[in-house]
Amino acid sequence: MRIIKQPKIELMDIYRGKHCFMAKIDNDTYRIFDVIDADELTDEWADKNFHWGDYPSEFKPYHGWSGLKEATIIQNICWYHGLAPRVYEIVGIEIGDKKHFAQRIEDISHLPFCETHKDAEPTYEAVKKLGETYGFHTEKDDVSKRDVMGGKLVDFNTFHFTDDHLDRVKAIIRDKGHYGKTVYQSEPKMDIISTPRKTDHRIEAMKLNKIDFRGKSVLDLGCATGAFCRYAKDRGADKVLGIDFEDVVGTDTRLAAYLISWELGYFDIEFEAQDLREYKPEPAKIVLFLSMSFHIGIPDWLGEITEELLVFEENSRNFKEDPEVTKNTIKKLKSMFRKVELVGYSRDREPQPIFWCTK
Repeated sequence: MRIIKQPKIELMDIYRGKHCFMAKIDNDTYRIFDVIDADELTDEWADKNFHWGDYPSEFKPYHGWSGLKEATIIQNICWYHGLAPRVYEIVGIEIGDKKHFAQRIEDISHLPFCETHKDAEPTYEAVKKLGETYGFHTEKDDVSKRDVMGGKLVDFNTFHFTDDHLDRVKAIIRDKGHYGKTVYQSEPKMDIISTPRKTDHRIEAMKLNKIDFRGKSVLDLGCATGAFCRYAKDRGADKVLGIDFEDVVGTDTRLAAYLISWELGYFDIEFEAQDLREYKPEPAKIVLFLSMSFHIGIPDWLGEITEELLVFEENSRNFKEDPEVTKNTIKKLKSMFRKVELVGYSRDREPQPIFWCTK
């Protein structure tokens, strides 16, 4: 968990709730939960001890209040469907000698509150209805005119996962994130297993553990459900973006990638749905172009958007384990990069050569 130390914070004019306040720090917007002081600013302490609500007492113990990660996941699901502001990160904030948890969130300061409590009810009811699909509900109906801003619910303190939440989410991931008959990338932490592609094997074959991701921007073209985006984050990458095809066969890979990432606590990875045959992404320090050449060829702009290193996994059909077979690929890569190095082969299906291309 990232810790922000501030001697003093001035709250924004827009919002002072019962449980939190909004503030700007380095041009980012934070919702700071200042009712309860934390003993430790760690993920473990937050998961076990933090609740979004009033400070408990003998007469008013905790009842029905969300955990911070739980509320964040629910809020981001609602964001995806246009019903809430996005949460990008859970952080710890030290204000003088006080320790608080906070969310770095989308800036909604330009949006108005509802004029009456009744005006807030349609958004609230839409969130409750969405919970029937994703497996969350509210302990009690509790919405006021200051809980909704511009059609977006901002207070999730009474929402909780249902017992079948994870089963429902995994079913959506398998339905929306499949490529062919199965999800393309495995995520063992969520019991999502891919065939024939083996994510761990590909990480080893591409020698991703030899790459210094720390503080760098990473772009994964053809990211599927985001396994390599999360790997880059684990290795210290700063800004990470994954791009995959737009919905063409009833799938929604972007949703599946977000759902897996949020459930595992990765809130600041971005995913986009784009047709890379027609769309040129913004540059990044490290670019992953894995098993994409069969689908879209090798874009002429691939060298332009790579600032340091391109990891390229070939997947042209009917080639043998022989670099000569990929001479046209090598020739094009060498026209864009100073150094093109064959670093190995992925072998979870037919052998596919892997190149590191350096600017």
